[in-house]
Amino acid sequence: MSLSNAKLTYRDGRSSSTQHVAVPKLELDAVGDGQALSATFDSGAQRWQLKGRIGSLADLALNQADWPFDLQLDSDGATAAAKGLLRRGTPPRALEADISARLSKAAALAPWVANTARVPLPAELKGRLIFAPQSLRLDGLQLSLAQQQISGQVKAMGGNPWRIDAQLSSPSIDLARWLPPRAAAGGAPAQPTDRRVFGNTPLALDALPAGPATLALRVDQLLIPGLPQMSKLNLQLHAQPGRFRLDPLSAGV
Repeated sequence: MSLSNAKLTYRDGRSSSTQHVAVPKLELDAVGDGQALSATFDSGAQRWQLKGRIGSLADLALNQADWPFDLQLDSDGATAAAKGLLRRGTPPRALEADISARLSKAAALAPWVANTARVPLPAELKGRLIFAPQSLRLDGLQLSLAQQQISGQVKAMGGNPWRIDAQLSSPSIDLARWLPPRAAAGGAPAQPTDRRVFGNTPLALDALPAGPATLALRVDQLLIPGLPQMSKLNLQLHAQPGRFRLDPLSAGV
């Protein structure tokens, strides 16, 4: 199958938002018992290259065997790869894949993600994604934000309400490398005037997740602007709509 100078439009049935994608070139060729895929597409001003190997589309439609895929996605400032299997069975079918992604330019995600300028760069992610009906899990997570490493596991369970559980750890985190710099009127960094950890600004509890979430975090060394260095931070955050609790919370100062 070959496409050239095609235009695809996708409209989300729930939000009615529409995405437009131009496809200058797409080729799908039979190779062995699968197919080779090569495609170029444009979203906004960003051009993407997709290539790799997949199982045959006939096998995917018949749903009588696991369907393999090994794909790489590249653009200016962003890369992603996924290799795994789409399991046979009753839809929605389970999926298992080793994934990786790297972002060096925030503009690469601008067509799909808002406030990309706030993402600490470079950003890298690796892990094994396991999706099944009503559950999603990311095992062996390796996340790097502005060259600071975080590892662990993230699980999401469907239902009413849904639930998220995460276990993360890091040898060292300097929040100054993640937070946007504060500039005074003359352009120089502003000096903090209020040394309190908790000020009078109300907490935006209405912005908490719509379902329960638990985050267990361990950081060997934590640096927060304006505060003494902390060591061996250990906390567990329990969040519910309109309420959150830290229990336990410990650190050395």
